[in-house]
Amino acid sequence: MQAVTIRQPEKFIADVSQELKASLTSQAARVIEVSDALAPAYAKASTLELTDDEVARLTAPFPDEAVEIRPHDGLIYLPHILISGRLNQVFKPGKWSLICRRHWLEGQTMYAEYVLVIRGCFVGESVGGHNYVPSNPKMNYSDALESTAAEALRRICGKRLECGSQVWHPEYARQWVAKYAVQDRGKWGRKAFTAVSSHSDAVPASVKPPAVKTPGNPIQAPPEANPEERKTRFLALFKGMESYAFEEFVERSWILCTEDLADIHVDSVPKTLKAVNAVVTAVKMRAGIVDEPPVTTPAEPTPNVSGCEQITGVIDQVTTKSGKSDRGPWTCYGIRIGDFWANTFSDTIGKTAQKLKGHEVTVYYSAGKIGNDIRALSGTTDLLP
Repeated sequence: MQAVTIRQPEKFIADVSQELKASLTSQAARVIEVSDALAPAYAKASTLELTDDEVARLTAPFPDEAVEIRPHDGLIYLPHILISGRLNQVFKPGKWSLICRRHWLEGQTMYAEYVLVIRGCFVGESVGGHNYVPSNPKMNYSDALESTAAEALRRICGKRLECGSQVWHPEYARQWVAKYAVQDRGKWGRKAFTAVSSHSDAVPASVKPPAVKTPGNPIQAPPEANPEERKTRFLALFKGMESYAFEEFVERSWILCTEDLADIHVDSVPKTLKAVNAVVTAVKMRAGIVDEPPVTTPAEPTPNVSGCEQITGVIDQVTTKSGKSDRGPWTCYGIRIGDFWANTFSDTIGKTAQKLKGHEVTVYYSAGKIGNDIRALSGTTDLLP
């Protein structure tokens, strides 16, 4: 009679578990391992405790200016970077985690399951999806997978934590589209916003009344004359780096993975030199390009601008007119910001304005014999890409 060896139950179960895992695919094994690791979090489901201040900060509505609209179907959404930023502000980085249990392909769609854990407690789970076409050079496998995480995070936070939930309310969506959305040749976009405010009923710049000059307050710049021209100049900075610029634009939620660089909305195009320079630097870093340190010139004495008026806006046009006088040759520079014109005979200010065309500056001026005389112009050419 053959002897039978009886193993301890615990060891028997462990051996069977190891044999099963060895026979599974790596994806299936990961599902089991992630599920085992999440068991303590699931046990703490519905036990996450928040202070009144944390609840107020977490559920505070985002300003209307933060909302984006999908070009192909007109659905509104909040960029995932704003949602994750809100979680970092409320809970601090490292105190929350979005865990991917598994991902898979169905035809040309990438799907992935995600679980949100905050302070060790299970909060919610969702499936994110995104189109993935292997032959599309603008979107690789990792891009598609990353987009599924963004969609899942928005869903869990909006529907489970009331964080960014406003875009899920039908009435809010209808009002936002009616106030801020435009449709051109079948593609949706946003009307121009002046800046992100702290309230949720911001009025688009296109319907705001013109600013009125009051004593002691500087006059505000009129609306930009040709924002599309600024967009064209901005995109020209990335010639030869288009693929790296595409990655940067997608990460900043300026375009979708299925769009081109030219699909960036004019509202997303930076208006200041500092902001433009930051984007160009980020793209160059992706491309592995290291710039030489800029050569600077000694700073000129700061002009006296006391008693001057000032206007801040984007330089739309710089004109020159030359001639001769008893003192010798002269050149007069005309600078246009919207409907505002100012002049200067200073080569330094005029040439600086030419370099800063298309960028936001502050002009200090006073009334002169032939119009507005420019006394000073803010901005530095060292910041130009």
